[in-house]
Amino acid sequence: MEKLIELLNEYTNKHSLCIRMSEPYKWVYLQYDENFTVDIISKQFWFIKWLVDNDKINIEEIQYFWTDDMKEAYSIEENLLMLLAIQDNPTEFLISVLN
Repeated sequence: MEKLIELLNEYTNKHSLCIRMSEPYKWVYLQYDENFTVDIISKQFWFIKWLVDNDKINIEEIQYFWTDDMKEAYSIEENLLMLLAIQDNPTEFLISVLN
């Protein structure tokens, strides 16, 4: 979890954000203020894209999940987002594939 928090701080330029986790720690959210909370794994937050673009993901760890059709039709980011979407514990999976 420390690695994930370190990368979130790097991504958000160390803005003061509150990191919240759902029970039983399947989802991680960043809370900007009382009214705005974002799921870090959502495509709209762009954190996954940033991780891929900055070589923070161990691509070899996730490639064996992909079919040949997926490799050709989708980017690494899209494939990772799809994998995260089907996980029972996406946060744990994301941590497991970080460089």
